[in-house]
Amino acid sequence: MARLRSRVRFLKDGDANTSFFHKQAAFRKRKNYIPKLIDGDQIAASQEDKHKVLFGLFGFYEKLLGTAPVRSASLDLQFFHRESLDLSALDTPFIEDEVWDTIKTMPSHRAPGPDGYTGRFYKTCVMMMDI
Repeated sequence: MARLRSRVRFLKDGDANTSFFHKQAAFRKRKNYIPKLIDGDQIAASQEDKHKVLFGLFGFYEKLLGTAPVRSASLDLQFFHRESLDLSALDTPFIEDEVWDTIKTMPSHRAPGPDGYTGRFYKTCVMMMDI
């Protein structure tokens, strides 16, 4: 019965700016708190002790994984560098003759894009514009 009442109260006052809402929000915030850490037979409850335990774990994993070996050779990145390409021609506007030539050379039975218009549609439109 108490569980049912709590659900009804949550539905009624859960999102309203009430003390019930603020108590629920404070309860959720406390969930992310680690009250203590257990390291073997040692219990760390204060913040400083928890820091010591966690930094001790970092040392454990450093011993477990080891350190990165020093490389005997290195890569010369300048060797892999390529001269930059001149892409300024991509900024030039289209010429009308280029567009018409492209439309005329399109295959009639295929759609060049996702809109589904075939080459025949574009060629028919070009012929209509010539009239």
